[in-house]
Amino acid sequence: MSNYKEVIPKVISGELKLKDVPEVKKYVEELEMLKKYTNRAKSTYDEQVAGFATGAFAMIHQGNWAQGIIDEYEVDFEYGMLPMPTNGNDGIAVGNTNFFRINKYATKEQQDGAAKFLDWLFTEKAGQTHYTEQFKLIPPYEGFDVSNLNPLAQEVSRYATAGKTVGWTFNLFPAGVDKDCSSAMEKFYADQINTDKLLDEINQVWVNAAKQ
Repeated sequence: MSNYKEVIPKVISGELKLKDVPEVKKYVEELEMLKKYTNRAKSTYDEQVAGFATGAFAMIHQGNWAQGIIDEYEVDFEYGMLPMPTNGNDGIAVGNTNFFRINKYATKEQQDGAAKFLDWLFTEKAGQTHYTEQFKLIPPYEGFDVSNLNPLAQEVSRYATAGKTVGWTFNLFPAGVDKDCSSAMEKFYADQINTDKLLDEINQVWVNAAKQ
């Protein structure tokens, strides 16, 4: 949704309920349709990605960070990214996965060494190769050789180049909601609550988290 920066604060303040947001309502309705095809076991992240890599699962809800585990297996099929076409959008969510920082409390020698490492990583050929092939990251700057990007990184890069991306929104969520919302999701997949009740419970988690 284009106006999520306006909607999320309203949900957190209690002014607006999640189930009254059309895009959110449609999303959980689609989860309900997919539920009968979904693995409901409490698989770990590693087990989930491994299951995909070995062909046990047709698709998983992950990003290019899953490449590290996929590479541990001999995958004999083509794979890529599939957008969630909610509200007619055919883009994938893309954002910075992390940031490199230099610790201001480190010694001057350590800080200088860290700065030299970052210079090497982004400006030297060997460093750039390490960045794309060992770190399996997508270059933030031009000038990198991207011919050997891994399959998922290629997909993210392709969508980004085409302008078919949507931004991450979780940095606007109240702290801790990812953990507390999981309980509601578990009940939903155990058929203990329906989509309406699911959104009610998640909504309450958000409001309570904002008060802490």
